[in-house]
Amino acid sequence: MKQILFIIAFFFVCLSENFAQEIPIIIRADGKVMNRGRYLGTLTMAGGLDQNGKIVSSLNESGNTVDSAGKMLGNTSGGSVLTYYCDGKPQYYFISKSSNNYLIKNKKGKTYILMDRQYKAQAISALHYIYENACVL
Repeated sequence: MKQILFIIAFFFVCLSENFAQEIPIIIRADGKVMNRGRYLGTLTMAGGLDQNGKIVSSLNESGNTVDSAGKMLGNTSGGSVLTYYCDGKPQYYFISKSSNNYLIKNKKGKTYILMDRQYKAQAISALHYIYENACVL
């Protein structure tokens, strides 16, 4: 009986690890931004912080996301369409609801971010972690 329980538990651990590895960035309910177990920073209701607590992105009064110097990073103009500006060129992503979380996907449907529902307004800040940590992709 113990062997069967061990096999079942091992199976679920393997499944959860495989799922986590398919999605580069996971944003937990506490705001911690993780890349396959590596801490990248924290999302707050105001924006994103790096590993040392320094502000890297924030929402401005217009609802756009800007970096610490005030440079436009992107917006969520179309509700489910996210526009992130990389070197001045727009990159388009889509956000969709999945149970209590949101998924951020590219045009081809590949999921890059799984984030807790409370951080939907910070989706551009979440994308910024990918571009600031190019090794994520």
